[in-house]
Amino acid sequence: MKTIEGRPGCGRRQPARCLFGDGPAQCSLFEEYALQPSVTLVKSQDNRADSLTRVPQRWLTLAIGLSSPVCAAVADPRAVRLIAAVHHAAGHPGVRRTSYFVQQTNTAMNRGLMRQVVTECQVCQSFDPLSAGWEYGTLEIPRVWQRVAIDTTHCGVRPVPTLID
Repeated sequence: MKTIEGRPGCGRRQPARCLFGDGPAQCSLFEEYALQPSVTLVKSQDNRADSLTRVPQRWLTLAIGLSSPVCAAVADPRAVRLIAAVHHAAGHPGVRRTSYFVQQTNTAMNRGLMRQVVTECQVCQSFDPLSAGWEYGTLEIPRVWQRVAIDTTHCGVRPVPTLID
């Protein structure tokens, strides 16, 4: 091992670059330690490191004839219509309450499908605010009494309306 050229004593070490063969281009490490390098071809099928990183062949081949039955879940359009109708009739209450109302009519409904129908509901998307930042502005008005707000506070047990200009 020798240090990187141009940086003596930097502490980083790297193997010396060696060229195989006869002649003056051969590395001094081979001469210094009397090493006799040999190069052997190792086929990919015999290389252990290659076999550990190789993708299994069964992943690459297409299964023409499936040996075992396969089950797939598909959204039933009738179920989607039922969930949407219950969601609309209940007043667009959200996923949890829609799930409660749907399961009263059909207990075998998929909760993920209910969540999907509610999140894709156009009415709910128009009601719920976007998760964007608040746009800052000024509350200045050109004339007095142009914008008023009414709040109710309590003095003891009596409500007291408060008008804010």
